[in-house]
Amino acid sequence: VIDGNIRPNWEVDVFRNGGLIDFGKSDNFGRYNFKIPLTYGSNVIKISLFFQSVKFCFSSFKIACRSA
Repeated sequence: VIDGNIRPNWEVDVFRNGGLIDFGKSDNFGRYNFKIPLTYGSNVIKISLFFQSVKFCFSSFKIACRSA
């Protein structure tokens, strides 16, 4: 699960290994939550945050999945 808090109604894009896998908006309290399926091996997750189509920031991290 990927979750966090930003400003209300911002767009959130979630990428795994360079491919877009989910997107949505933060709720009225600024919360977002995504259930992200992992693949075997290395999973590089990137989260991009937008408001009115302007990219404000992103976060990136790696998760190693060693078993199915």
